[in-house]
Amino acid sequence: MKKRLFCILSLYLLIPFSFASGPQLSDTLRGVQARGELRCGQDAAAHLAQQSPDGLSDFYTAFCRALAIVVLGDSEAVSYVSVAGDEHVFALSQNNLDILFGDVTEAAYHQQVALGPVIFYGATERYGPIMRAEDEVWFKLVNWLVYALIQAEEWGVDSQNIGEIASAVQDAVALERFLAEPAAAQLGLEPGALSRAIAEVGNYGEIYERYLGLQTGHSLPRGPNRLWLDGGELYALPFGLE
Repeated sequence: MKKRLFCILSLYLLIPFSFASGPQLSDTLRGVQARGELRCGQDAAAHLAQQSPDGLSDFYTAFCRALAIVVLGDSEAVSYVSVAGDEHVFALSQNNLDILFGDVTEAAYHQQVALGPVIFYGATERYGPIMRAEDEVWFKLVNWLVYALIQAEEWGVDSQNIGEIASAVQDAVALERFLAEPAAAQLGLEPGALSRAIAEVGNYGEIYERYLGLQTGHSLPRGPNRLWLDGGELYALPFGLE
């Protein structure tokens, strides 16, 4: 196990990274940290966002919680806002939200917003994070997190073994590259932010199976939401902050 983890993490050094020499500032990130809360919007019409007996606990909220862990260190420091499809752009432009998860197909026609990686492929729709276009650093941060959760599944890094990886890998450079600590440092995030998110929320596959998989009420096969290695559409691009 240790040998396998070392090999896959060492391979990550082959993926190009580029980080700025100085801190990168994000108005959205500073606002979230000053407020102590992430305002996460959800598409009111999306079938992925549903109330559970314990409140909001679904596919979208898992990504909100992962982001809150990374930027605030607390998965519960999130306020969830249900937003109608025709109000997505307005809610973001009015600074009422920090991020919104919903159908990116229609949002793609608006220049005021930036679209993050697709996290769910439906029949004719694609769902993912939607952000204000002017905050490029926040956009990169969200992309970094989503791609990391996908990459973690590809490498077999999950909530159960993330601690083992930290103790098993002796090559500190390889481990640092995977956990993207240079990115965390550039953004003023706490060391180990990504590893804590994976430990609590899981990798992409764990999130999918927990909220949409065959053992849930949705009972959705992975289909196009499989990793590209398995014939699906999910692929983690080389990620970093420029």
